[in-house]
Amino acid sequence: MRWTLTPILQTLRGAVSGEFRPLEQLASKTWEIAPEEVRAAPPAFCLPGQFDRVTQLSPFASTLEEERRLLQGSDSSTHGATRALLLEDVLLADGVLYKGSARMHLHLRTRRVPPFVAEEEHRPSALYCSFSGNRYFGNWLIDDCAVYPLAREYGLPIGSSKAIAPSTQMLQYEALLGMRPHRCDQTWFKQLVVFQDIGQNSDKHRRFKGLGDKLLQGRGWAEHPGVFILRGQAGERRHLVNELQIAERLRQSRGFRVIDPMNHSAAEIVEVCAGARAVVGVEGSQLVHGLMLLQPGGSLLTLQPPNRYCSLFKNLTDRDAQKFGIVVGTPAGEDFTIDPDEVERTLDLMAASRPQAATPSTMPSTTLSSRDDCTADTTPRVETADARSLLNASISS
Repeated sequence: MRWTLTPILQTLRGAVSGEFRPLEQLASKTWEIAPEEVRAAPPAFCLPGQFDRVTQLSPFASTLEEERRLLQGSDSSTHGATRALLLEDVLLADGVLYKGSARMHLHLRTRRVPPFVAEEEHRPSALYCSFSGNRYFGNWLIDDCAVYPLAREYGLPIGSSKAIAPSTQMLQYEALLGMRPHRCDQTWFKQLVVFQDIGQNSDKHRRFKGLGDKLLQGRGWAEHPGVFILRGQAGERRHLVNELQIAERLRQSRGFRVIDPMNHSAAEIVEVCAGARAVVGVEGSQLVHGLMLLQPGGSLLTLQPPNRYCSLFKNLTDRDAQKFGIVVGTPAGEDFTIDPDEVERTLDLMAASRPQAATPSTMPSTTLSSRDDCTADTTPRVETADARSLLNASISS
């Protein structure tokens, strides 16, 4: 055990000056694991005028200009380097890392009075969790789990035990991926490696693909048309009123499988999503279940609330040589609806396109008008029958 006044002194310092130094300024050593990359990004797939329906952005989106740029694609898109920091004699207390006059939150503090004592950890350790990953399941799966292989290389993989308790599904994914993090709090580390891994570079692609390959290992899976992943009313509100009708229509017309991940184990989700040529659903973290298993050339179609638009997944699909599409809904009170015909037409548009890697030599030369924000469909609209029945929210194939 070790007594410490560091959290209290840091709290007082923050109350007086409000300023804290970045952790990298106090690192004993910093190094680059993977370099920054610049590569081309293809345009997204959507019908004309979709972006004009957007009334408000998600808190995770940047600006309207940046979101439009992501849809239009770019000849030059920069993806940051992956870096590591070695911190010596660093404290983890109530979800906050303290090192001298620097600190970094892994989650919001749970106590008003900071702790005075901490265990000591002398083994070389490496932090694998993040603030966003401790708060959101999707970020944990696409970001923290991709950092875990790095953490394992450099020491004991560390997570914060005072974050939200790991859900049953998180524990199941950890078992499937062979992850055994050491969750702790109130701990002094003699040496702790912290990673900066925001950029979607080739090394992150390699690590993320390794997660999907591990989930598929030993499973007999075959390619199939696609999977619709239900969101329902779970998580932060973005309720698609006719979600079940769209899912049922895709099941009947295209042979899609349908799953509500809230009602199934990680292993069952993997069985349903493995081999899907397309993943469709309301924009949100539940889509990550399918994205982890989507193969190069596959399609991710996000159904977007007009008042919570976000194309965050496009950076991932560009990185992994997949196709990204959107259909933006129309308001229905506090919720929204999506035209099923627009879903089918956008899927047809994506299926008709050959897979293109996001490199300068294969960058599409599509010319976009002021209203065409992405690769657009100009074929006449064809009406199709409505879904004949609502979907029982369970696995369908």
